[in-house]
This record gives sequence, structure tokens and C-alpha cells, in this order.
Amino acid sequence: MLGFKITLVGIFIITGLLSHNAIADGLTDLHAALERLNGRKPITAYYETQFLQVSDADDEDDRKENNGLVRVQLTDSEQGLQVTYSQVVMDKIEVESMQKILDEETDTPTLNAVRDINATEMRNLLSASPSLKRRIAKAEFVKEEQLEFEGQAARLLTFKLPLEAIIDDKKTRQYVSKFEGKYSILIDNNGVPLQSKTTFKGTGRAFVILSVKANSTNYNRYQIIDNRLVRVLNEYHREFSSTFGDNLETGNSLLILDQKGSISELAYSW
Repeated sequence: MLGFKITLVGIFIITGLLSHNAIADGLTDLHAALERLNGRKPITAYYETQFLQVSDADDEDDRKENNGLVRVQLTDSEQGLQVTYSQVVMDKIEVESMQKILDEETDTPTLNAVRDINATEMRNLLSASPSLKRRIAKAEFVKEEQLEFEGQAARLLTFKLPLEAIIDDKKTRQYVSKFEGKYSILIDNNGVPLQSKTTFKGTGRAFVILSVKANSTNYNRYQIIDNRLVRVLNEYHREFSSTFGDNLETGNSLLILDQKGSISELAYSW
């Protein structure tokens, strides 16, 4: 009887270890892939982004829309990261700058889009591994699931995101009363990221009169180019409601390896 009990205990221990290893395999493979995908070979691409911002969306009288649309060239090489604005873009910036002086309410899509182009974000596009490492470092691993993606076996890793993973400013976090964040990343059998999705929603209150509610969904798709992980597609939807009105922002962007490409609709099913 004693031997039988020991055998049962042994089975439970082995089963637990196997289950733990099965859960951890995807995360281990992901970390290994991110370490491998650190290529430094020069890359040149075109970055095209477009978005729509709507303020006071719930009030037809005060509703205001701002559009953004621009295409720039990115180059990452031994000389560093370079962002090149074509003469067409520079001409649009000049025209819109003058229009803004004549009418401060006029929409300036090129100026709006250019403001969001910065070195950190563009580097994260062309070398996505470091930013994914940082996101995972702040997240809590929850589970792994087996899926099929474009006819191939894949694994979906799900993480719980803390508030500090979304809001960097410590003082701002003090006003958040409820928060729920989730990060999902789809990987292939080698741990290579295929897609990722970040979702969060939260509520808060600043002082007595200002109540705030926000939620957001951000989807990305990745591709390997010369042993570097590149973020080639992005789509996002954000909603922000406060005591003073409702606001929303939607947008998408595409990394193009030649000038023939253009913005395409993105879709995800998980």
C-alpha cells in the first residue's frame, strides 16, 4: 500500500512538472527568438500612417475632427536612424502651416501626422525585438493556447498588464481607480512573433468634478527581414470619455519596403 501511495505521488509530481513545462515552453521560445532576431543589416522602408481624431463625439454642435496622413522614408544603418521627408511632404507642411495661421480651426493632416513621428517609435518599427522584451518584462504571464494561423500551427501567449505598463507617469496613475490590461502575442513553432494585441480599459477621477473613462485596442503584425524583427502593420482604436465630452481616435500604419505599397485594412480574430 505504501508503494502504491508513493507511485501516486510520483505521478502527480511528474504530471505537474510536465504541465508547467508545457505552459512555459512558448514563453521560453519567445524569449529565445527575440534574442536571435537582432539583425543589424541596413534597412530602408517607407512608413505611411493615417488617423482620425474626433473630439466631443457626443455633441454635434461642438464635434471636431482632425485627420492625419503622411509618408516618410526610414533608413536604419551603421550611421544610425534617418527619417527623410520628401519635397512633396515639405511643400504640404508649408501650405498647411500658412492655412493654420489664416484659420486656426482648419484641418492640417500632414502637420498632424508629422508630430507623431519620433526616433523611439520609428526605431521600434524597424527593430521590434527590444520593445517586445520591455513589454513582456512588465507583464504577468497567464496562459498559452494552441491555435492555427494562416494554415500553420501557432501558439497564443496571454499576459496581464499592470497599470504602469500603460501609464508611465506615476502622478497620473494616482487618479486611476480601476484598470484592466491584457497583452496577447501570437508566435509560431519557433517562438517568432507573428501578431500582438494590447487592450486595456480603466476609470478614474481627478479632483471632484473630473471623471474619466478610457479604453484602447492596439494590434500589430510582424515580419522577419534580414534577421531583424520588423513591425509591418499597426491598427488602433482608442476611446476617452470625461465629464466634458467623449473623444475617440482610430488609425493604422504600414511599413512598406517599396513605394508601390499603400495602407491596407487589418484584421485579427483573437
